[in-house]
Amino acid sequence: SPCGAGLPLALGVVNACRTEGLLGPKGDGVGMSAADRKKFLVIYRNKVGPKADASRCTGCGRCHPKCPQHIDVAAEFKKVNAMVEAIRKGRS
Repeated sequence: SPCGAGLPLALGVVNACRTEGLLGPKGDGVGMSAADRKKFLVIYRNKVGPKADASRCTGCGRCHPKCPQHIDVAAEFKKVNAMVEAIRKGRS
């Protein structure tokens, strides 16, 4: 992985949960039920863990040129981190 922190794992877990319909009707964490919030947070904690949490992204940009889809990965991590924090605080 081009990211020393292993952060792509966080994106993979979030995308899998989005595909399963766990992240609300639009997949953005808004409108989740309390049960889905709890389920997501357990999955995220167990599969991602603190070392690969999206909040660890420093925005170094090393990943950007290596992404085959040319995604601004650091920007995606910021979005994922904001969504996860909102879910953690029950504000989704």
